[in-house]
Amino acid sequence: MVLGLLYLFLQRWTGTAGLGDAAILRLVGTLPWKRGAARQEEDYMWLLRRLTVPASESQMAVALGFSALLMSLMLWIIMWQSDVIAYQRDVIRWMWTSKFGG
Repeated sequence: MVLGLLYLFLQRWTGTAGLGDAAILRLVGTLPWKRGAARQEEDYMWLLRRLTVPASESQMAVALGFSALLMSLMLWIIMWQSDVIAYQRDVIRWMWTSKFGG
């Protein structure tokens, strides 16, 4: 669903959008697990056929920038989580030594 929204954003941004607002609402409103397998396969095949069209440099720049932003966000989340785990380890160690004295 996120790839579909990104694709529609790129279409609108570059002015190559052939879809109306109803199609966007239909895409956003449908969830993959609420559709049949045949419909899902058609969507994937449509996406694969659509991806064979070469992307322009501006589309590539937006996609690369979006990817770099998401990767930096994920790195920050992993570093934050490791800090939380280290703090929990220290608290557990403190509780263990205070209870058992060792």
